[in-house]
Amino acid sequence: MHEEDVAKTTFTTHQGHYEFLVMPFGLTNAPSTFQSLMNEVFKPFLRKFTLVFFDDILIYSKSLVDHVVHLQSVLQVMRHNQLYAKLSKCVFGSKQVEYLGHVISDKRVAIDPSKIKAMENWLVPANVKQLRGFLGLTGHYKRFIKACASISKPLTLLLQKNGFKWNNEAQLAFEQLKQAMISAPVLALTDFKKEFTMETDASGVALERWRGYLLDRHFKIKTEYFSLKYLLDQRITTLTQMKWLSKLMHFDYEIQFKKAVENVSADALSRIQSEAQLFSLFSTAPIATDLLQRTAAT
Repeated sequence: MHEEDVAKTTFTTHQGHYEFLVMPFGLTNAPSTFQSLMNEVFKPFLRKFTLVFFDDILIYSKSLVDHVVHLQSVLQVMRHNQLYAKLSKCVFGSKQVEYLGHVISDKRVAIDPSKIKAMENWLVPANVKQLRGFLGLTGHYKRFIKACASISKPLTLLLQKNGFKWNNEAQLAFEQLKQAMISAPVLALTDFKKEFTMETDASGVALERWRGYLLDRHFKIKTEYFSLKYLLDQRITTLTQMKWLSKLMHFDYEIQFKKAVENVSADALSRIQSEAQLFSLFSTAPIATDLLQRTAAT
């Protein structure tokens, strides 16, 4: 913490007042502030040979010689900015690494074996919260599972209000998903990134474009991708997800799921005739401008 900001973290307990000397992630905007720091510090290296998500730093190189040079550069920057890494949590010179829930090598991406082990021991959900946790994990790895949406449909129906009634159909879907996770094949990195990008890039690009209007207010993102509804409640599993979440953390928003059949406005726009008219245009706030007068004058 900067000395002038230490007093802002004051909190009281039964033993008196205390202040944080280092920034705790529990503070409002602390995660995004820390991510902004990391982005600024490692800016010359990002997407060249370094990826950073909070305190997870991934250094990748084409050869061991290059890797030594890249590693020295990153460590020198960390030392200069007084950032410290715990040696027991570091891995150097590895051809395969566990990162954000996956095992990444130079040829492929695979499910972290610890996730498969957890799936083998997963108990039958007893309530909606436990079921959501199960579907959250399988949803992360749905691109590894053929027809994942069809298999999990009986389970997703149980998430409806007052709809949690475990039956034989749900039990069958539960066992099928477990088995599919256990036997899930590895996935090519390009295919892996491509599918998630289709689901997230649209929202991310829209927020970046309208950033100036959205930063200082709360807003809602409505999507027909059910998995995105719990995006912020799930473990980060892809590099693409890491990229967008680091940007989304600056906004105050909530994600709402809306079935495609209920999204009448979007469907109407997609089916509009070739000859269309703009009937009205609304502004969220009055804007002081002489544009109308200048247009009329011309």
